[in-house]
Amino acid sequence: MDKKILRQIMTQLTVSVPVAGKALGNLCENSSYAAARSGQIGSCPVVDVGGKKRVPTAPIRRVLGLKDGKAA
Repeated sequence: MDKKILRQIMTQLTVSVPVAGKALGNLCENSSYAAARSGQIGSCPVVDVGGKKRVPTAPIRRVLGLKDGKAA
């Protein structure tokens, strides 16, 4: 996974839909938004924050087996 994406997942409470899609399935931006239309990307929820679609990072970290910046 790209170090920039990993850093965002480890340090932010939410990330954009494209970042979540890239982290969870190496999805392109269009595919990420298409997946998000169902209300989740993989098993991670998509939420509205200030009128923008965001994905909480805690579920992403769980799915990827990440804890404290390292693989669990």
